[in-house]
Amino acid sequence: MTQEENAERSDFETVETVNDEDAPCEKTNADSQEEKTSVEATKKRIWKKKTAVVLVCLVAVIAIGALAAFVAVPAYEYSRGMDCLDQGDYQEAKECFSRSNKDDSNDYIAYCAAMIAMSDNDYETALANLVGLDVRDSADRLKEAYYEKGQALFEKGSLEDAKNAFIQSDDYQDASSRAVLCQNAVDLLDAENE
Repeated sequence: MTQEENAERSDFETVETVNDEDAPCEKTNADSQEEKTSVEATKKRIWKKKTAVVLVCLVAVIAIGALAAFVAVPAYEYSRGMDCLDQGDYQEAKECFSRSNKDDSNDYIAYCAAMIAMSDNDYETALANLVGLDVRDSADRLKEAYYEKGQALFEKGSLEDAKNAFIQSDDYQDASSRAVLCQNAVDLLDAENE
């Protein structure tokens, strides 16, 4: 073999060696690229799962909050309003019913307003709130309001108006006898004025 042939052969072996060394590197690079892609896909799946879990938790918290705000709290306030009503604390009962969402809450608010007005001797407001109500003893309270209005008018000397109020109080206490008393007083005054 000549030197030229040896040099060529040496160059050929070098190229073969270089090419053989490059081949495993290319496979390693390809494997590495697949691994990176697989890891990235796994990370994306994990991120999506975590996001889904967080969203589900967030929706659950919102649902629980809505349930509390629109069901539990109003139901509690209604119950508390009834307790206050039973104890005669009409102002507190009225406030509780205003925070409730039961169908008859507005009727109880009107009832409480009427009871507050009656305690303040404001019979016109009491009557305005009681007319048409059908809660608890509202029918009896309506009669009582007319009776008390008649009593107040009688004391002022408005006998005809007092008589009408006593008549509207129907069978409340001695309303019928008071209406007769007012009518007799009116008749007597009319007779004196003639």
